[in-house]
Amino acid sequence: MTENIISKFAAAEILIDEEAYLKIKNCDDSSNLVDSLINHLTISSPEMVVLTGKLVENYLDRIVSPKSYDKMAQSHLLQREFNFEILQDTSRKSYTNGEIKDLSSYFQNRYHKLQEMLTNKRELKDVNSVKIATSLDDVVKIVGMVNDIRNTKNNHKLIEIEDETGDATVLIHNENHEVFEQAERIVKDEVIGVVGSRKGSLIMASELINPGVPRIDEKSMNFGTVFLSDIHIGSSTFLDSAFQRFINWINGDFGDEEQREIANNVKYVVVAGDIVDGIGVYPSQDKELTIKDIHQQYEEAARLFGDINNVKIIIAPGNHSVVFKS
Repeated sequence: MTENIISKFAAAEILIDEEAYLKIKNCDDSSNLVDSLINHLTISSPEMVVLTGKLVENYLDRIVSPKSYDKMAQSHLLQREFNFEILQDTSRKSYTNGEIKDLSSYFQNRYHKLQEMLTNKRELKDVNSVKIATSLDDVVKIVGMVNDIRNTKNNHKLIEIEDETGDATVLIHNENHEVFEQAERIVKDEVIGVVGSRKGSLIMASELINPGVPRIDEKSMNFGTVFLSDIHIGSSTFLDSAFQRFINWINGDFGDEEQREIANNVKYVVVAGDIVDGIGVYPSQDKELTIKDIHQQYEEAARLFGDINNVKIIIAPGNHSVVFKS
């Protein structure tokens, strides 16, 4: 046992003093404690030279008791039932060729969905097209995409907005503080609703309306889900040590009792795009890559995520993934 403890720490390039050795040796499950300590120290204190008895004592205090420190990690080995539904799977079933008309169709679809969300709002029930609205003398209500936004010399805000029938210029007066502040957050290509009145060739805005996020009924769930995105495995900016810490945490091998309890509750991990950095996504990208082969990037991703125990992993593509060329 003595040689086993010392050899494990030596292999991990960690020195231990006599007090630390005795505390570990006297634990009921010293072998697992050694593995847990090495894992913890490698991640949280990579520059530490000597493991002291005080550090071992503090670690044991954090994990409640020598017998229970790995219970949460062990619970990840229990068989779980996963309940999810795949609504659409386009694997090997692409419906487009990545041509300009396909991209145009995508953005038109996006526009129409946002337009529908806006026109369903009470304030925009009797909305008009831009072409009709620019000839009205009464209240003007339009929905369109922001083509341009700029300030006038008097620091008012001008927004160029367009729909499929035409375009219009919307003026937001800087004395209308609430609307002006809202306009400060608007960006190009955003789809918005405008309520106002026509003054010459301008529409004077009294309200700006965003699509918002539809409310959904809350459901009671007895499990947790972790959402990740933009991991960019293969990039020189990939946070390798931080991601390894995440893997150890979700497996119940890292963190205090409360953090391990949270990890123990995680049933799903959802990666919402860009699990790898990809190849040729932008000019000179290869200079920022540590893995320059796309297959090897995915192999490394599979290796890393393969270390996660008993959690269902759901991966969605991003623009760095192997889909159409960016």
